[in-house]
Amino acid sequence: MVSFPSLDEDDVVAAAARGGALRLKYFLESVVASGALCMWGDDEGMSLMEDGDGDVVVPVWSHPAFAEREMRSSAEPGEGVIPLELGRFLDVTLPSIQEQGLGLAVFPVDDRIAATLTPAQFRSKIAAASPPPGGDG
Repeated sequence: MVSFPSLDEDDVVAAAARGGALRLKYFLESVVASGALCMWGDDEGMSLMEDGDGDVVVPVWSHPAFAEREMRSSAEPGEGVIPLELGRFLDVTLPSIQEQGLGLAVFPVDDRIAATLTPAQFRSKIAAASPPPGGDG
């Protein structure tokens, strides 16, 4: 079961207002702590967007509140938050994204992406933000 910590509107606004590097740090810490992240899409798959270089990327957020804030105004009928357990994302979804030659748009806010990462870079950053095996966290 995927679960996210509760966030009030002030938390959402404050996190979204951070600059790109701070949003990336917040994203990594939040995803590692909760063991979950989310995407946007429908029954047929995930939504895509373009980054500043015109590359097609998959947007990801650390909490449904951020995804809804960013996507609800442009959502098509049937689209919504796709919550994912981090392990499943790393084992199943990320390899699929890599096979499609796509990158990841981390924590986009108002069409500003905190970071555009390749799947390998994403995996590396999550590993670096994770506590060592057997550690207390």
